[in-house]
Amino acid sequence: MKRKLTIVIVDEHGADLPVFKRLTREFPGSHVMCFPQLEPAERECAVHPPDIFVIDDAVPEAIAMTFDRHFREHPGLGDALIVLMSARGGPLPDQSRRAGVDVFLPKPVDTKFFLQMLHQAVELRAARAAIAAQRIVP
Repeated sequence: MKRKLTIVIVDEHGADLPVFKRLTREFPGSHVMCFPQLEPAERECAVHPPDIFVIDDAVPEAIAMTFDRHFREHPGLGDALIVLMSARGGPLPDQSRRAGVDVFLPKPVDTKFFLQMLHQAVELRAARAAIAAQRIVP
């Protein structure tokens, strides 16, 4: 099984980027793209749909984007695993999940949890590909 992933990370301050890059080394050939702002990340997702889209809620547009009921319709994000990182607690995890976020990642980042999430994303992508291959086209 190929273990390559395309991961887009939007983190305005970039404090966690070295952690993410270190963790993704376990997936040879994976492509990690890091952006400090949402707009260039969205453009890249339209061209290279990611397997995982990670956004920090400190990015000014992050909360509005993840709570927009249309954000899943963005080209390239339909099949992506959407991860919202946050140092906040309270109702944010529940609100973000209702809005379409798949994973709420508390900060500081739990590296063991993040690595497990990457492995699950690989399995999810493989399962989707297997299902797509079995579809009968009329």
